[in-house]
Amino acid sequence: MTGKFHTTWGEFGGYKHPNALQYECAAMLAYGAKCSIGDQLHPTGEMDISTYKMIGSAYRDVQAKEAWCRDVENIADIGIVSSEAANRENPGARNDSESDVGAGRILLEGHFLFDILDLEMDFSKYKVLVLPDNISVNDRLKNKLDEYLSKGGKLFLTGTSGLSSDGSGFVFDIGAEYHGQSPYRPDYVLPNKELRPSFVDSPLVMYLPSQRIKAIKGCSLGQIYDPYFNRTFEHFCSHQHAPARPEPSGFDTGVQCGNIVYLSHPVFSIYRGLGAVAYREYIINALNLLLVEPAIRVNLPSTGRVTLMKQQEHNRYLLHLLYANTINRGGPMELSGGTVAGKTSSVEVVDELLPLYDIKISLSVPEKVECVKCVPDGDELEFSQQAGCVEFVLPKLQCHQMLELEYSRISGHH
Repeated sequence: MTGKFHTTWGEFGGYKHPNALQYECAAMLAYGAKCSIGDQLHPTGEMDISTYKMIGSAYRDVQAKEAWCRDVENIADIGIVSSEAANRENPGARNDSESDVGAGRILLEGHFLFDILDLEMDFSKYKVLVLPDNISVNDRLKNKLDEYLSKGGKLFLTGTSGLSSDGSGFVFDIGAEYHGQSPYRPDYVLPNKELRPSFVDSPLVMYLPSQRIKAIKGCSLGQIYDPYFNRTFEHFCSHQHAPARPEPSGFDTGVQCGNIVYLSHPVFSIYRGLGAVAYREYIINALNLLLVEPAIRVNLPSTGRVTLMKQQEHNRYLLHLLYANTINRGGPMELSGGTVAGKTSSVEVVDELLPLYDIKISLSVPEKVECVKCVPDGDELEFSQQAGCVEFVLPKLQCHQMLELEYSRISGHH
């Protein structure tokens, strides 16, 4: 659900741009949801004409696309085990949205196909399961994950995810010794060359504490560098924090052991809080150690979105591509007097819907694809398919484009 308000619920006389409502409704369709736009009635009982012109415009676009959005199944490579679900049963465990939000943002911006899971859902259909930052693994979840691993599944663990309840070590064999939590905050990572951000070859600051590990039979993913000291009254540094020591600490940034990759920091929470591109590239490079063959590759910018739905009844896939150049406008300003008080904050705004051109798409599906076309317009696109990989180019994307991949009825099933 969204609202027509510029700020938030309860605002009279505030209007987001119609392009924002168009984009948000398209996003609801792309993620398999029904559309709902919130408003509030004036005490006179009269509907606001400007509001319903905006809503009507967005819903006309929805109406033209609905036939391709009913009774669909989301196709996903990755499942994120939600901390909200996993930690509910464990007294003292953190029920922490930062890790869930950070993981979601990384996968959205990296154009991965994913679902967010609770503990009752079927894990078997996912190539990789992500346990972000602070997933407490009780016996029931451990048994379920052991079964998943025994059938070839892959685990991506970060931070304290996978630690035993008493904190003595990991409940999975990550191929490393555990030496407790680092006393330093922040510390620094220098990943192996292939995992580093494309523009950083120096130790990268990490603002939340790492878990100290030393790879034994697993493959080290890089080195942690400690600062000279924590910046306190006892050890002062005139900058934000002390720099990294020139020599590595002897502890590893992460480890890969078979089908398990572990990163020592709560990287998703750090990304949620700070949003550095360098963090995103590091996390995605590490995730790609496990997800060797993603179902989709696409050259969208990080603000682009992609989902893949299957409409079994009609023998077709629907690929949704979304793009809006969001921008933060406004900022902190103290309001006083009258009936409104407090401090304003920035608002993420969608204004212009700028087009993108020549989007290259590579999509792996088991069926033999017979036709690729833009819907609802019906324009067909040239494509090739080899060994299940369908490749084509979308000439133009503005806001939202659905692509129908119709497949043969005698093909295999996903």
